[in-house]
Amino acid sequence: MMKEVTEWKNFEKNNEIQKDEVHIWKIKIPYDMFKYLENKNISNYLLSNDFFNGNFKKVLTLDEINKSLKYFKISDKIRSLSTRFVLKKLISLYLKLPPHNIHFKYNKYFKPFLSHEINNISLNFNVSHAGEYIVLAFSCEDLVGIDIEKYDNSLDKNSLGSYIFSDCEFTSWNSLSENEKNSSFYHVWSCKEAILKGIGIGLSYLPNNITVGINPNENPKIISLKDCKYENHPDSWSIRRFYIQNDYSSIFAIRKKNFKSLFYEWDWNNVSIC
Repeated sequence: MMKEVTEWKNFEKNNEIQKDEVHIWKIKIPYDMFKYLENKNISNYLLSNDFFNGNFKKVLTLDEINKSLKYFKISDKIRSLSTRFVLKKLISLYLKLPPHNIHFKYNKYFKPFLSHEINNISLNFNVSHAGEYIVLAFSCEDLVGIDIEKYDNSLDKNSLGSYIFSDCEFTSWNSLSENEKNSSFYHVWSCKEAILKGIGIGLSYLPNNITVGINPNENPKIISLKDCKYENHPDSWSIRRFYIQNDYSSIFAIRKKNFKSLFYEWDWNNVSIC
Protein backbone atom coordinates (compact mmCIF):
# COMPACT_ATOMS: atom_id res chain seq x y z
CA MET A 1 0.00 0.00 0.00
CA MET A 2 1.32 3.44 -0.92
CA LYS A 3 1.54 5.92 1.93
CA GLU A 4 1.10 9.65 1.51
CA VAL A 5 4.03 11.70 2.76
CA THR A 6 3.30 14.13 5.57
CA GLU A 7 5.55 17.18 5.82
CA TRP A 8 6.43 17.70 9.47
CA LYS A 9 7.69 21.16 10.40
CA ASN A 10 9.30 22.84 13.36
CA PHE A 11 7.07 25.08 15.43
CA GLU A 12 8.09 28.68 16.02
CA LYS A 13 7.56 30.08 19.51
CA ASN A 14 5.35 32.94 18.34
CA ASN A 15 3.12 30.80 16.14
CA GLU A 16 -0.59 30.82 16.99
CA ILE A 17 -3.43 28.54 16.03
CA GLN A 18 -6.04 30.15 13.78
CA LYS A 19 -9.76 29.31 13.64
CA ASP A 20 -9.41 27.72 10.20
CA GLU A 21 -6.49 25.48 11.26
CA VAL A 22 -5.98 22.10 12.86
CA HIS A 23 -2.54 21.45 14.33
CA ILE A 24 -1.25 17.87 14.45
CA TRP A 25 1.81 17.07 16.55
CA LYS A 26 4.08 14.02 16.38
CA ILE A 27 6.17 13.18 19.44
CA LYS A 28 8.65 10.34 19.68
CA ILE A 29 8.65 9.05 23.24
CA PRO A 30 12.10 9.89 24.71
CA TYR A 31 13.01 6.52 26.22
CA ASP A 32 16.68 7.07 25.37
CA MET A 33 16.83 10.28 27.41
CA PHE A 34 16.12 8.35 30.58
CA LYS A 35 18.43 5.40 29.87
CA TYR A 36 16.65 3.45 32.57
CA LEU A 37 17.47 -0.10 33.61
CA GLU A 38 14.75 -2.64 34.37
CA ASN A 39 16.12 -3.38 37.84
CA LYS A 40 16.24 0.26 38.98
CA ASN A 41 13.75 1.83 41.34
CA ILE A 42 12.23 4.08 38.71
CA SER A 43 10.87 6.65 41.18
CA ASN A 44 14.27 7.17 42.80
CA TYR A 45 15.98 7.11 39.43
CA LEU A 46 13.76 9.84 38.00
CA LEU A 47 14.48 12.09 40.97
CA SER A 48 18.18 11.93 40.11
CA ASN A 49 17.70 12.28 36.34
CA ASP A 50 18.73 15.72 35.02
CA PHE A 51 16.32 15.66 32.08
CA PHE A 52 13.39 14.81 34.33
CA ASN A 53 14.26 17.43 36.94
CA GLY A 54 15.02 20.12 34.37
CA ASN A 55 11.77 19.64 32.43
CA PHE A 56 9.07 17.27 33.63
CA LYS A 57 9.24 18.22 37.29
CA LYS A 58 8.83 21.91 36.41
CA VAL A 59 5.61 21.32 34.46
CA LEU A 60 3.85 18.36 36.05
CA THR A 61 2.17 18.39 39.44
CA LEU A 62 3.13 15.83 42.06
CA ASP A 63 -0.25 14.16 41.55
CA GLU A 64 0.34 13.88 37.78
CA ILE A 65 3.78 12.38 38.37
CA ASN A 66 2.50 9.87 40.91
CA LYS A 67 -0.37 8.78 38.63
CA SER A 68 2.10 8.09 35.82
CA LEU A 69 4.39 6.12 38.12
CA LYS A 70 1.53 3.78 39.07
CA TYR A 71 1.80 2.02 35.72
CA PHE A 72 3.43 -1.39 36.01
CA LYS A 73 5.72 -1.24 32.98
CA ILE A 74 8.54 1.28 33.03
CA SER A 75 7.89 2.09 29.37
CA ASP A 76 4.28 3.01 30.25
CA LYS A 77 5.47 5.28 33.06
CA ILE A 78 7.73 7.17 30.65
CA ARG A 79 5.03 7.34 27.98
CA SER A 80 2.46 8.70 30.44
CA LEU A 81 4.86 11.31 31.83
CA SER A 82 5.88 12.37 28.31
CA THR A 83 2.29 12.67 27.10
CA ARG A 84 1.19 14.85 30.01
CA PHE A 85 4.31 16.98 29.80
CA VAL A 86 4.00 17.78 26.09
CA LEU A 87 0.23 18.30 26.32
CA LYS A 88 0.60 20.88 29.09
CA LYS A 89 3.52 22.60 27.36
CA LEU A 90 1.60 22.97 24.10
CA ILE A 91 -1.61 24.13 25.76
CA SER A 92 0.39 26.72 27.69
CA LEU A 93 1.88 27.86 24.38
CA TYR A 94 -1.49 28.21 22.65
CA LEU A 95 -3.20 29.88 25.62
CA LYS A 96 -0.14 31.95 26.62
CA LEU A 97 -0.36 30.69 30.18
CA PRO A 98 2.29 29.12 32.44
CA PRO A 99 1.94 25.31 32.59
CA HIS A 100 1.09 25.30 36.30
CA ASN A 101 -2.11 27.22 35.43
CA ILE A 102 -3.28 24.40 33.13
CA HIS A 103 -5.84 22.18 34.87
CA PHE A 104 -8.10 19.64 33.20
CA LYS A 105 -11.74 18.78 33.62
CA TYR A 106 -13.34 15.57 32.32
CA ASN A 107 -16.69 14.70 30.77
CA LYS A 108 -18.56 11.59 31.89
CA TYR A 109 -16.64 9.52 29.34
CA PHE A 110 -13.33 10.81 30.77
CA LYS A 111 -12.42 13.00 27.81
CA PRO A 112 -10.34 15.92 29.17
CA PHE A 113 -11.18 19.53 28.41
CA LEU A 114 -10.25 23.00 29.64
CA SER A 115 -12.40 25.27 31.77
CA HIS A 116 -13.82 28.43 30.18
CA GLU A 117 -11.95 30.53 32.75
CA ILE A 118 -8.59 29.78 31.14
CA ASN A 119 -9.63 28.72 27.63
CA ASN A 120 -10.01 32.11 25.96
CA ILE A 121 -9.66 30.73 22.40
CA SER A 122 -12.01 27.72 22.80
CA LEU A 123 -9.10 25.33 22.29
CA ASN A 124 -10.05 21.70 21.68
CA PHE A 125 -7.49 18.92 21.84
CA ASN A 126 -7.11 15.17 21.71
CA VAL A 127 -4.30 12.68 22.33
CA SER A 128 -3.37 9.19 21.20
CA HIS A 129 -0.31 6.97 21.47
CA ALA A 130 0.98 3.69 20.07
CA GLY A 131 4.39 2.09 19.81
CA GLU A 132 7.08 4.75 20.01
CA TYR A 133 4.83 7.72 19.23
CA ILE A 134 2.40 10.15 20.80
CA VAL A 135 0.17 12.27 18.54
CA LEU A 136 -1.89 15.31 19.49
CA ALA A 137 -4.53 17.32 17.65
CA PHE A 138 -5.54 20.94 18.40
CA SER A 139 -8.27 23.15 16.97
CA CYS A 140 -10.11 26.33 17.91
CA GLU A 141 -13.86 25.99 18.56
CA ASP A 142 -14.28 22.75 16.59
CA LEU A 143 -14.35 19.26 18.09
CA VAL A 144 -11.32 17.18 17.14
CA GLY A 145 -10.21 13.58 17.66
CA ILE A 146 -7.06 11.69 16.78
CA ASP A 147 -5.91 8.08 16.79
CA ILE A 148 -2.75 6.17 16.01
CA GLU A 149 -2.45 2.38 15.82
CA LYS A 150 0.69 0.29 15.37
CA TYR A 151 0.30 -2.84 13.27
CA ASP A 152 0.35 -6.02 15.35
CA ASN A 153 0.56 -9.22 13.30
CA SER A 154 -0.26 -11.36 16.34
CA LEU A 155 -3.68 -9.76 16.80
CA ASP A 156 -6.66 -11.96 15.88
CA LYS A 157 -8.41 -9.52 13.56
CA ASN A 158 -11.09 -11.97 12.49
CA SER A 159 -12.31 -12.32 16.06
CA LEU A 160 -12.37 -8.55 16.54
CA GLY A 161 -14.01 -7.92 13.17
CA SER A 162 -17.61 -8.05 14.37
CA TYR A 163 -16.79 -5.50 17.08
CA ILE A 164 -14.92 -3.08 14.81
CA PHE A 165 -16.76 -3.42 11.49
CA SER A 166 -20.35 -2.73 10.56
CA ASP A 167 -22.07 -5.59 8.70
CA CYS A 168 -21.42 -4.17 5.24
CA GLU A 169 -17.79 -3.33 6.11
CA PHE A 170 -17.20 -6.84 7.45
CA THR A 171 -18.53 -8.40 4.25
CA SER A 172 -16.26 -6.20 2.12
CA TRP A 173 -13.28 -6.77 4.41
CA ASN A 174 -13.62 -10.56 4.25
CA SER A 175 -13.23 -10.42 0.48
CA LEU A 176 -9.76 -8.84 0.75
CA SER A 177 -6.40 -10.60 0.62
CA GLU A 178 -4.64 -11.17 3.98
CA ASN A 179 -2.21 -8.32 3.33
CA GLU A 180 -5.04 -5.97 2.39
CA LYS A 181 -7.02 -7.07 5.45
CA ASN A 182 -4.23 -5.98 7.79
CA SER A 183 -3.93 -2.40 6.53
CA SER A 184 -7.71 -2.06 6.13
CA PHE A 185 -8.37 -3.28 9.69
CA TYR A 186 -6.09 -0.65 11.25
CA HIS A 187 -7.36 2.04 8.91
CA VAL A 188 -10.98 1.43 9.91
CA TRP A 189 -10.10 1.09 13.59
CA SER A 190 -8.17 4.38 13.71
CA CYS A 191 -10.89 6.19 11.71
CA LYS A 192 -13.58 5.12 14.16
CA GLU A 193 -11.53 5.84 17.27
CA ALA A 194 -10.72 9.34 15.98
CA ILE A 195 -14.42 10.03 15.31
CA LEU A 196 -15.61 8.73 18.68
CA LYS A 197 -12.86 10.55 20.57
CA GLY A 198 -13.72 13.73 18.70
CA ILE A 199 -17.40 13.45 19.62
CA GLY A 200 -16.24 12.80 23.17
CA ILE A 201 -17.83 9.41 23.87
CA GLY A 202 -14.98 7.02 23.17
CA LEU A 203 -15.77 3.32 22.96
CA SER A 204 -18.96 3.68 25.02
CA TYR A 205 -20.55 3.75 21.54
CA LEU A 206 -19.79 0.55 19.66
CA PRO A 207 -17.54 1.06 16.61
CA ASN A 208 -19.66 -1.34 14.54
CA ASN A 209 -22.44 1.28 14.57
CA ILE A 210 -20.27 3.45 12.31
CA THR A 211 -19.65 2.77 8.64
CA VAL A 212 -16.60 4.31 6.92
CA GLY A 213 -14.72 3.46 3.76
CA ILE A 214 -12.50 0.41 4.36
CA ASN A 215 -9.94 1.22 1.64
CA PRO A 216 -6.90 2.92 3.24
CA ASN A 217 -5.89 4.29 -0.17
CA GLU A 218 -9.08 6.38 -0.44
CA ASN A 219 -10.01 9.51 1.46
CA PRO A 220 -11.83 8.42 4.65
CA LYS A 221 -15.39 9.55 5.30
CA ILE A 222 -18.34 8.72 7.53
CA ILE A 223 -20.90 6.81 5.47
CA SER A 224 -23.32 6.31 8.35
CA LEU A 225 -23.50 6.76 12.13
CA LYS A 226 -26.33 4.61 13.47
CA ASP A 227 -28.48 5.73 16.42
CA CYS A 228 -25.92 8.10 17.94
CA LYS A 229 -27.72 10.58 20.19
CA TYR A 230 -24.53 12.62 20.60
CA GLU A 231 -24.11 13.52 16.92
CA ASN A 232 -27.06 14.35 14.65
CA HIS A 233 -24.95 15.64 11.76
CA PRO A 234 -22.23 13.08 10.94
CA ASP A 235 -21.76 14.69 7.54
CA SER A 236 -20.26 17.74 9.29
CA TRP A 237 -17.13 15.73 10.14
CA SER A 238 -13.96 15.51 8.06
CA ILE A 239 -11.50 12.62 8.42
CA ARG A 240 -7.89 12.86 7.30
CA ARG A 241 -4.96 10.47 7.17
CA PHE A 242 -1.42 11.48 8.03
CA TYR A 243 1.78 9.52 7.82
CA ILE A 244 4.01 8.40 10.71
CA GLN A 245 5.75 5.35 9.26
CA ASN A 246 4.79 2.23 7.31
CA ASP A 247 3.64 0.08 10.24
CA TYR A 248 1.29 2.68 11.70
CA SER A 249 -2.20 3.90 10.86
CA SER A 250 -2.87 7.50 11.90
CA ILE A 251 -6.07 9.50 11.49
CA PHE A 252 -7.60 12.72 12.78
CA ALA A 253 -11.24 13.81 12.62
CA ILE A 254 -12.56 17.36 12.96
CA ARG A 255 -16.11 18.70 13.01
CA LYS A 256 -15.45 21.14 10.20
CA LYS A 257 -15.38 21.01 6.42
CA ASN A 258 -13.00 23.78 5.40
CA PHE A 259 -9.71 23.97 7.26
CA LYS A 260 -5.94 23.94 6.88
CA SER A 261 -3.90 21.07 8.34
CA LEU A 262 -0.49 21.91 9.81
CA PHE A 263 1.87 19.19 11.00
CA TYR A 264 4.53 19.76 13.65
CA GLU A 265 7.24 17.55 15.10
CA TRP A 266 8.19 17.89 18.75
CA ASP A 267 11.91 18.39 19.39
CA TRP A 268 13.05 17.10 22.79
CA ASN A 269 16.26 19.09 22.37
CA ASN A 270 14.24 22.31 22.21
CA VAL A 271 11.56 21.95 24.87
CA SER A 272 11.98 25.65 25.67
CA ILE A 273 9.71 26.59 22.71
CA CYS A 274 7.01 27.11 25.34
